[in-house]
Amino acid sequence: MPSKSQTSEDTYVNQVITEVKQQTMTEQSPQITIKLTESQENQLETICDVLGLAVGVMLNSVAKYAVFYAQSRGIPVNQLSEYPDNIGTHPLKVKLTAETQSRLDSIEEEPSESILTGIHLLYERLIAENRAVEQPTRQAISVDSKPSLIDTLVSSSPQTKREFGQHCIACLGLEAEKASSKNSSSVSGIGLTHGKKTFFYSNLRKSNLDSQIANVLSKNFKQHEAEIGIVFAVGYTKNFKSSLIKKHDALEKIHLLTLDDYVNETFVFKEALKDLPLLGHLDIENGLDTLNN
Repeated sequence: MPSKSQTSEDTYVNQVITEVKQQTMTEQSPQITIKLTESQENQLETICDVLGLAVGVMLNSVAKYAVFYAQSRGIPVNQLSEYPDNIGTHPLKVKLTAETQSRLDSIEEEPSESILTGIHLLYERLIAENRAVEQPTRQAISVDSKPSLIDTLVSSSPQTKREFGQHCIACLGLEAEKASSKNSSSVSGIGLTHGKKTFFYSNLRKSNLDSQIANVLSKNFKQHEAEIGIVFAVGYTKNFKSSLIKKHDALEKIHLLTLDDYVNETFVFKEALKDLPLLGHLDIENGLDTLNN
């Protein structure tokens, strides 16, 4: 049975995620520069990908979480065992909300220390621990079939990829949009999920989706006033998500899924299930069999 302190921390993690959506930045917000290690950059990117939220808002939340965590133990942030030993070399500018600044000022904590510690803490609580206890939500795909399933999809014709995407859209209860070109491997669908406008985009081209695709996709998000975006691809370039959010920051959440996420039911996939539960019933193997027969 979890201890009271453990329960309190779990509750606060959920509270942090809720508060993230309510934060706003203004021109008067104080700006600081923090320096991240490569590991911290990767952890931050993973947290943002999982929650589908902007970096700026997330950094404010991890700072407050670090303060809460330290206060629950009665010690300063810089005395926590999770406090980073090394200062990174990758600069990142951060705008602090008035609430974040006020909370840090009230206990005389350094913003950069709280942010760096908070990144590690939230990553460990939200990502690492959940990965350790993941359980399948559907009948597992056999190990032997995983590579062949992905290879079959990636090497299929653009028409097959479009038809497969349309099969997915139908399974998800969304309305398919007309394909832009007969030579395109992409397809999209729009609909309501729990009262939220959800835009689904599938593009299984062999190469990673890049900023050019992100620019086109952001226009579609804006046109349909999408609140939740779910993208399905083989992979993404490093700047894909930042390009997408920069062009359309009105999205509440964006989930960037890969075939590997689906096949292995990763934590990223499980987070997307919360916004689009029918993803859990998406039968890719049978969908391929249907298209091939």
